[in-house]
Amino acid sequence: MSWWCLDEIKVKEEEEQTLDLASASKDTSPLYVSEKVIAERQTPEGLEILVQWERFPAEEDWTWERAKSLAESAPDSIDEWNRRADRTSIEKENEGHDACEIQVEKILGRRKVKGTPHYLAKWIGYDQVKDRTWEPCEKLRIDVPFIVEEYEARPKRRT
Repeated sequence: MSWWCLDEIKVKEEEEQTLDLASASKDTSPLYVSEKVIAERQTPEGLEILVQWERFPAEEDWTWERAKSLAESAPDSIDEWNRRADRTSIEKENEGHDACEIQVEKILGRRKVKGTPHYLAKWIGYDQVKDRTWEPCEKLRIDVPFIVEEYEARPKRRT
């Protein structure tokens, strides 16, 4: 076999690899696919939807998405959410997830609990002091960012 045949074989192999890479880059399957809608909330920026993603079942991987952008990227999920007239079945299905059951009315304070910053949350419809709870700051920054911003923007009181 002559040297020009080996070069030709090498060129063919490189062309095949290039074709494989090109076809792989044309893969249009989305990286994130919504598995189900968990909750919705009204924010100053508009309606947001809490989405659980396929292959990401952990609650910390769920994200709040704007309803308009989700309607474009995952219309089936939005349609299913809107078709359900009785959302109480979803709330029962997701017991233990604050986003569905009760909502934060306002943040009353901040402190560290076992070295982790927490906010003191007052819940809508729960007016007694005993019903207030200390929630991790990171969780509330995700769940109710506008309430956290409002609390953080308040002038600090000196004690």
